[in-house]
Amino acid sequence: MQAEEILFSYWGHRQFRPLQREIIQSILEGKDTLALLPTGGGKSICFQVPGIMMPGVCLVISPLIALMEDQVLNLKQRGISAYAIRSGQTRGTIRSILDEAAEGKVDFLYVSPERLSSALFQAYLPYLKPCMIAVDEAHCVSQWGYDFRPHYLSIADIRPWFEGVPILALTATATPDVVEDIQHQLKFLKLNVFQKSFRRDNLTYAVAETDNKMDRLSIFLKKQPGSAVVYVRNRAKCERISTWLKNQGWNADYYHAGLAAEERSKKQAYWIEQPNAIMVATNAFGMGIDKSNVRAVAHLDLPDTLEAYFQEAGRAGRDEQPAVALLMVSAEDQVGLHENLEFQFPDLNDIGRIYEELYKGSFIPLGEGTGAVLEVDIEKVGKALHLQPQQITSALGLLGRGGYLQLIEPADDVCYLKLKGEPQHLRSMVVSKKAIQLSERLMRKIPGIVEETKGIRMEQLRRWTYSETDEPWKILLAELKERGALHYFLPEPNRSMIRLLSERVPKSHIRLSNEVYGLRKKIAETKMKAVEQYAFEKKSCRLVKLLDYFGESETKACGQCDVCRSKEKSKNLEEQMLEARKEKREWRLEELRDRFPTLTDFNNSAFREWLEAGLIVEIKPGLIQFNIEAGQPPK
Repeated sequence: MQAEEILFSYWGHRQFRPLQREIIQSILEGKDTLALLPTGGGKSICFQVPGIMMPGVCLVISPLIALMEDQVLNLKQRGISAYAIRSGQTRGTIRSILDEAAEGKVDFLYVSPERLSSALFQAYLPYLKPCMIAVDEAHCVSQWGYDFRPHYLSIADIRPWFEGVPILALTATATPDVVEDIQHQLKFLKLNVFQKSFRRDNLTYAVAETDNKMDRLSIFLKKQPGSAVVYVRNRAKCERISTWLKNQGWNADYYHAGLAAEERSKKQAYWIEQPNAIMVATNAFGMGIDKSNVRAVAHLDLPDTLEAYFQEAGRAGRDEQPAVALLMVSAEDQVGLHENLEFQFPDLNDIGRIYEELYKGSFIPLGEGTGAVLEVDIEKVGKALHLQPQQITSALGLLGRGGYLQLIEPADDVCYLKLKGEPQHLRSMVVSKKAIQLSERLMRKIPGIVEETKGIRMEQLRRWTYSETDEPWKILLAELKERGALHYFLPEPNRSMIRLLSERVPKSHIRLSNEVYGLRKKIAETKMKAVEQYAFEKKSCRLVKLLDYFGESETKACGQCDVCRSKEKSKNLEEQMLEARKEKREWRLEELRDRFPTLTDFNNSAFREWLEAGLIVEIKPGLIQFNIEAGQPPK
C-alpha cells in the first residue's frame, strides 16, 4: 500500500499534515532524517506509516515508559504488532519479545536508550533486521539540549550493526545548535532536516506581572473556559493549588511524579475525558498526552528553559482553535530563577557529601559496591545534610553522568532484593522451612542474586509462595531480612533508586569533568538568561522572541500577546494626544477622558514619554497643556 492508503486504512485520515509526507518519503529513500515538528504536529505518524510499509521491525527509542506503553496500546488497537521492553519485565518476557522481533513477527519494538547497552539486547543485535531506527525526543542526544541524557549517545553505537538502515530523529523543540549537534551525535551520513515553522497563530502567548497569582489565575481560567493545565515547580505547591481551585468550585486535580503509577494513570484518564477539567501539575505531566482541546495553559513559576516552556505551553490549542498560554511572574521569581540554577549545580563539596550519605546504612566499605542497588530517600538525605531535595536530585544526576551510579526508573510491581549467603548458611540461621525454600528458589531462578541486587516481579513471588496476595512472600522476606540473610526493599513514592557503577571511593576523590559539570552549568546559565529576557523584557512580541530563540528570525509580530496589545494601545493613545494637541488649549483630565474615551490610562508608556519629553505640562493638579514649542513627539 501507498503511504496515503496506510494513513486512511489505519488512522482514518485522508491527508497528511504539513511536512509529514516529505519526512516519510525521505525515510523510504533510506536517508537519515531529522524532523522538527511542534507539539501536536503528528511526529509519531512520521515513523509509524513507513514502519508499516517497509519490511523489518521499526526500532523506536523513547525516553518514557508511559509514552512507550501509550503508543504500543494505540498500535495494537489498530491491529499492528507492537511491543515495548521496559523495566519490571522478567528476563523471560524480554527474551520472548526479542525472539519474535528477530523472527520478523514484530512491526514496532519500543525500547529505552538505556536498554541498548544491556547485555541481553546486545546479544540479539546480529539477529534484528530493523527497517529504520526512530529516535523520539531527539533533543536528549545533545549536550546543548534542555534534557541531555548520556544513554542517548549509545544509539550511534548500534549503527554499525545495521548498515544502510536510516535514522529518523524527532523533536518538538531544538535551537540551531541542537539541530546541528543531533545530526552529529547520531552520525548522520548527510545533513537532512525537515522543519515546520514553530509559529502557531491560534495560540496566544502572554506574560502577566502580578503579586497575587491565585486571583490572576482565577480571572484567567474564567476567561478561557474549557480544559486547562496549570504548571508549577514543586509537588507541595501542586497539591495546594489544586485544593484551592476545588474550593473555588473548579473541577481540578493534581499530578506529579511522587504519585503511584496507577494513580497517575487514573488522574490523567479522567482529565482527558472531561471537557472542563483543570490539571495542576509539575513538568512530569504532559509528554505523550493526546488531548487536542486544551484551551489554556498557565505557568505560575518560571520554567528552567524556553524549550521546556514552549513544549508545555504548546499543549494548548492542538485542535487549531484559539487558545492562550499565560506565564505569571513577579520580582521574586527572578531571584528564584537564579537560586534554582544553583540547586541544579550544587557545590562540588556538597556533591561529595551527598555521595557519602548514599552509603550510610548500606554496610558497603571503601573499594566495594560495584553493581549494588540502593534506595535513596531524597527528603531524608536533604534533612541530614541541610540541603534542598532538588540539590540531592541534581547531584544524583551529575554523579550518574560522571559514571559513579545509574538512576533506575522503578516499576511499581517489582521488589528488589539480594541474598547474603548460600542455602547451607541460611539453614544455620534457624530460618523457617518456607523461608529456606523461597531463598533456594530465588538462587535457582535468578542468577547472580548473591552477588548483586536483582529486581523480581511481585507476581512471580506470589506464584513461588502459592499465594494470590502479597502478604505471604512479604512475611518470608521480612523473616530472612531479620536474620541477616537478605536485603530487600519495595519502591516507594518520593524515593529514587540507584545502581552503583563503580566501587565506593572517599568523597574527596569524586571528580566531575568539565563536560559533566562546568560546560553544562554554562549552558544552563545561557538558557536561564533567555527565560529572563522572555519573561521580563517588554519591547518585543512574545511569539517573535520564542521563534527567534529557535532560529526563525524573519517573523511578524503576532498582534495578540500582551506586548503587541500594549503597543497598539499606546499607538491609539498617541493618535488621540496628537489630535488634542492641535487645539492649543488647556485640558482638564476629566475633559480629556470624556473627549477621548480610550485616553484613560495616564500610566501608559506613550503618555509618560510625552511627559518626560516636556510635550505635556501640568499647569496645576488636574489641568494640563500640550507644549507645542517642545518639538515633535518621540517616535
